[in-house]
Amino acid sequence: SLFMAVGIIYHETGTRDMRKLNCMWRNLPNTATLSMVAAAAMAGVPLLNGFLSKEMFFAETLHQQVLGSMSWLIPV
Repeated sequence: SLFMAVGIIYHETGTRDMRKLNCMWRNLPNTATLSMVAAAAMAGVPLLNGFLSKEMFFAETLHQQVLGSMSWLIPV
């Protein structure tokens, strides 16, 4: 989703140079908001998809029996 946001910004502004991309919140408020939500989801902020997928990963690794009684080391 962040790659799509970069594509939208490039399409609308015609540049990817960070020095020329000032006032993004004022010029593209919807894109800026969606980019912040996408970044938060990738960071694992609670109640977003990234958080849920990370929690599902940790729950499944705790139930693995690959290392026997030491399987708790996998998520650590």
